[in-house]
Amino acid sequence: VQKNLDVGEVLVVDASCIMAMTVTINLQVKYSGPMRRAVFGGDNHVTGVLTGPGIVFIQSLPFHRLSQRIARAVASPSMRENPRFFVQIAVFFLLAYVMIVSSLFLTDV
Repeated sequence: VQKNLDVGEVLVVDASCIMAMTVTINLQVKYSGPMRRAVFGGDNHVTGVLTGPGIVFIQSLPFHRLSQRIARAVASPSMRENPRFFVQIAVFFLLAYVMIVSSLFLTDV
């Protein structure tokens, strides 16, 4: 997902969802303390606070959850039970390739 941030606009996301951003984006990484973990769950939740102006690319599924889904699909007894897996992997790598190539074009060198 591409998000255009205006001057001073703030976006708070899971830090593992940030894929790319322009150099004008200010990123602050915040770690949730032990009290927040006790109230909201046991995860070591790290958030990224992005402040504009600029463009940021975020993915909708954090990397650790994406890897868990891939591992579950690979661990299935037969790939015939999950034929969509190969299509999902192909789409993921295609999107990753497009994001990398587009970020190269958007980067000032």
